[in-house]
Amino acid sequence: MMVNLTQTTKPGPTDPQLKRTFRGPKSSITAVEIHPSQRSLLCASEDSSLTLYNFNPSQKHISLQGHTMSITDACFSPIGIYIASSSLDKTIRYWQNETSLILRHHTSAVRSVNFSCDGQLLLSSSDDTTVKMWHTSERKVVGQFLGHENWVRDARFSPDARFVVSGGNDKILKLWDTESQEKIAEFPGQGSAIRVIRYSPDGSCIAVGDKKLRIFDLRSKQVLQSHDLHVSSLSFHPSGNYLLSSGNDGALRIWDLRQGSSVYTLFAHKDTATTAVNFSKDGNYFASGGKDCLVNVWKTSSAPGFGEITLESERVESTRECVEKNLEKESDSKVPKEVTSTIDKIVDQLDVVTKTILLLEQRVCKFEEHISFLDEHTRGLDSN
Repeated sequence: MMVNLTQTTKPGPTDPQLKRTFRGPKSSITAVEIHPSQRSLLCASEDSSLTLYNFNPSQKHISLQGHTMSITDACFSPIGIYIASSSLDKTIRYWQNETSLILRHHTSAVRSVNFSCDGQLLLSSSDDTTVKMWHTSERKVVGQFLGHENWVRDARFSPDARFVVSGGNDKILKLWDTESQEKIAEFPGQGSAIRVIRYSPDGSCIAVGDKKLRIFDLRSKQVLQSHDLHVSSLSFHPSGNYLLSSGNDGALRIWDLRQGSSVYTLFAHKDTATTAVNFSKDGNYFASGGKDCLVNVWKTSSAPGFGEITLESERVESTRECVEKNLEKESDSKVPKEVTSTIDKIVDQLDVVTKTILLLEQRVCKFEEHISFLDEHTRGLDSN
């Protein structure tokens, strides 16, 4: 059973450590993301600038010019070959190096962009009340999700891209089937516009930010509530055990979802709101941006298990846990030791198979994006 989130700060030598600070553009930061290779940091701003900060001091930062109004969101493709950005200028830009293609289909400001796990699809949400799905190699709309009655501020693919979740100023969280674009569920709001949505890595939960931090468990339909101020940004740790949040109070909080409490509170951007946060792909670092125009890079806590990403740390019950629970329910019956020993061996084998499949799925996603990249360049050479 889920419990309400409570805030408890644990100062000590294992606290997150500030590693780098970049002086950002002249306006508030709207999005940050560490490159999958951890060689650079992507930063978007309200002054229409998009910047790649190199972690190597000998390399220059790269400014990506193109948008004419505030950039609302920006993200890397799964293996970092491409960048997508959205803007109040009603466009999406699809970047490779310093060159971009403009994707036009929305009739109002575009609020968010999000790649599918294989990089083949791109999701965008807009003030025109629609969510659109783009095929990245063909640069065309291949689906749209209709049903919101006001601005759609955020839309995200599930980790396996089978589902889409969206929300905005109509205060309703909607869950869609990606293939059919049909709505399959909705969750009423709590009286305020939904500003940000994030899927947990295992796809079992959705974190929603508005005037509160709410976590919807898609299996039990239970909700966690906390963080009474406006939530500006959210990011799940790759293990699924922790959630990073930022808000107008300037605080950056790390929540332990297993304990239902905030384990760290950092005032990363002094006397101003923290507007963007994001864990790195491996969970060992996270970045934050604020209205002070600074971008900070932090080393994740060295507390046991925090920076270590293993399949065992995921929030899905393992096969062994499920079997053990069933055996406990039947504790009155006598199970021979030979049977339990055989079950243990089978369970161990099933766990290995499950973990192998998960790793293969991740590799397939990366391989598919590489194929897309090579295919696009081959077609470009053929046309010349």
